[in-house]
Amino acid sequence: MRKRNNIYKWGSILSSLLVIVSLIAFNVSGEEKVTFTHIHGLGYTNDGEEIYVPAHDGLRVYKDGTWTIPTEGSKHDYMGFNMFKDGFYSSGHPAPNSDLANPLGIVKSTNKGKTIEKLALYKEIDFHGMAVGYKTEEIYVFNPTKNSQMDQPGFYYSTDEAKTWEQSKLAGIEGQAIALAAHPTKKGVVTVGTNQGIFLSEDHGNNFEKLSITGSVSAVSFGHQNNLLVATKTDEVSLFQIDLSTQESVELNVPDPGEDAISYIKQNPANKDEFIFATHKKDIYISNDAGNTWNQNVDEGVAIPH
Repeated sequence: MRKRNNIYKWGSILSSLLVIVSLIAFNVSGEEKVTFTHIHGLGYTNDGEEIYVPAHDGLRVYKDGTWTIPTEGSKHDYMGFNMFKDGFYSSGHPAPNSDLANPLGIVKSTNKGKTIEKLALYKEIDFHGMAVGYKTEEIYVFNPTKNSQMDQPGFYYSTDEAKTWEQSKLAGIEGQAIALAAHPTKKGVVTVGTNQGIFLSEDHGNNFEKLSITGSVSAVSFGHQNNLLVATKTDEVSLFQIDLSTQESVELNVPDPGEDAISYIKQNPANKDEFIFATHKKDIYISNDAGNTWNQNVDEGVAIPH
C-alpha cells in the first residue's frame, strides 16, 4: 500500500510540474509568451493589419493588439529584413534544422515566411545594411566584401530582383553610415543616415544632398505620403517627420528611452497616423495618433500582455 501511495504521490508531483511548465509558456491572460532575442527590422503588411519583426529565431507577428509566433515556416535568422507590398525581402542565416546553406544571400517571401525564394548570393554573403522600396522593389545594400556579383565593397543597387547590380558613387555623404531606406514609390530615391546627419539621393545613391536634420541618425524610414521619418540620438532621442515636397520638418513626441536609441521606425501604409518604432534594447512602441502618444507593447524583448 505504501508503494502504491508513493506512486500516486510522484504522479501528483509530475502533474503539478506539467502545470507549472504550461504556465511558464503562457502569461496570465492566456496568451503565449513571446520574446525577441534580436530585432533586425520591422514592417507592415500592405493592408496595414499585421506587423512582422524578425527576432533571430524566426518571425514575430503583431495583429489585433497581440504578438504571436507563426507556426508555419522555418525559424530563420533574418537580417536586413524589409517588408514590401507583397511580402518581404531579407538576408541572414538559416534555421539550425534547415536544409539551407549559410548564409542565405538575398531571399524573398510572398507567403509571410512559410517559404522563401533564393534570389542571389546564396552561400556567399549576409547583408545587414539593406533597404527595399515598398512598391518599387528596388534593392540597396552596403556590400562588405567582394563577391560573385560585386567586384569590391561599396554601396550597390538592383532594379531587377538582385539579378544584376550597379555600384553607386555616394558623392556628398559625410560620416559613418548607420541607417538606410528606399522610397516606397519613387525609383532611384534613397536615404542614408550617418553619425553626421541625414542624406537624400534621387539618382540611386550616386549623389546625395544633406538635409536639415543634424546629429547622429539612429534610424530612418520613408513614410507613405512622401515623408521621411528620421530618429536621432545625441544627448537625447528625437524623432522627426520631414515633408519631402517642402523640406519642412516636424518633431514628434517620443517616450524618453534614457540611454537607449530608436533602431527602426515605420509608418502604417494603410493608416498615416499609425507609427511603430523599436529600440536597441528591444522595446517596441506604437502610436495611433500621428506620434502624439505612444503605447509600449514590448519591454526589453518580452511582449507585454494585451
